[in-house]
Amino acid sequence: MDPYPCVHIEEDGKARELNAHERDYLEEQFSPFDGGRPYVKTRYEDKNGWGHMSGFLSREDVPMHVPIHPAPEGELKDLYTKETLTRLMREHGFEVTENADGTVTARRVPKNEAS
Repeated sequence: MDPYPCVHIEEDGKARELNAHERDYLEEQFSPFDGGRPYVKTRYEDKNGWGHMSGFLSREDVPMHVPIHPAPEGELKDLYTKETLTRLMREHGFEVTENADGTVTARRVPKNEAS
């Protein structure tokens, strides 16, 4: 069986295989305007919207000197729950509003408005 075409780059720059949940997440169909879609880096050095190194990356774009570690034991389902993403967005300066229909709306709060 061929290895999965994407890996995950951790905040410290380490690369690792994906678990089944992460593969399912990458294969899910998303609108290009959906803020919950996965972030797939185009280069190893790229940073995400919060300035962090972590993100998915095509296996072929991992530098030769970076080993690819096994997927973590267990599942990482909690990483992608609405509650976890909402908390992370709030921690990174977003105002998050939970709507009556179960969706959330996020807005980056300018530094001069932040309390």
